[in-house]
Amino acid sequence: MTSVGATKPGSTVSTTFLTSNQPVFLDSETTLCYLPAAFMAPIVKATGATPYQPGSSQYVVPCTMMNQPGSIEFGFGNPTINVPYKQIL
Repeated sequence: MTSVGATKPGSTVSTTFLTSNQPVFLDSETTLCYLPAAFMAPIVKATGATPYQPGSSQYVVPCTMMNQPGSIEFGFGNPTINVPYKQIL
């Protein structure tokens, strides 16, 4: 993965949070997203997520975010995969 970004609700402009050459394994069967902390930190900030439990590396997102028109973008050089909030949160 080469970048992570987001398009916030009410915006049409994607903001790239982090660029890197992070090896990843894509698994469409899992119900959770497993990302390194450096990639998670800006997503947590953008979505208002909070730790599931104190000190946990799992986060919960307010249910209201599911209905927002934003997305998280995962870059793989070219292409970039845009995942709507309702599909990832």
